[in-house]
Amino acid sequence: TTTLEVLKEDGKTFVSKKTTSKDKSSTEEKFNDKGELSEKIMVRANGTKLEYTEIKNDGSGKAKETLKEYVLEGTLTAEKATLTVKQGTVTLSKHISKSGEVTAELNDTDSAQATKKTGKWDAGTSTLTISVNSKKTKDLVFTKQDTITVQQY
Repeated sequence: TTTLEVLKEDGKTFVSKKTTSKDKSSTEEKFNDKGELSEKIMVRANGTKLEYTEIKNDGSGKAKETLKEYVLEGTLTAEKATLTVKQGTVTLSKHISKSGEVTAELNDTDSAQATKKTGKWDAGTSTLTISVNSKKTKDLVFTKQDTITVQQY
């Protein structure tokens, strides 16, 4: 692991910090004039990227995940990042906690019970089970390295 730190002339206040690992993953942090974190970019070994930008004092900001063929956008709070994909009446949300724990949820605004989709999260297996009218239709597995993509839910 290699870390490059850029400090202000006072020798204490961070301007930027970049850590690169042997597997080619990296974390780059940028700081504001007061030395507070304002941007964080994490590049995974598989080339996908998770970016937190416009970070404010309270930890809020914007979140963006860049995959091989798709970009997910969302929000950042002091506790977690939330990235969403919408398709028709369905919104699929992926939450990444500060510790890196991943959870997912599904919300469907469809008013017809026969076609409304529901999602049940299993933290033990990191799986979101999607059902329509109480019948299981799909299992989506989420890991820290992988993410949600647009597909038929």
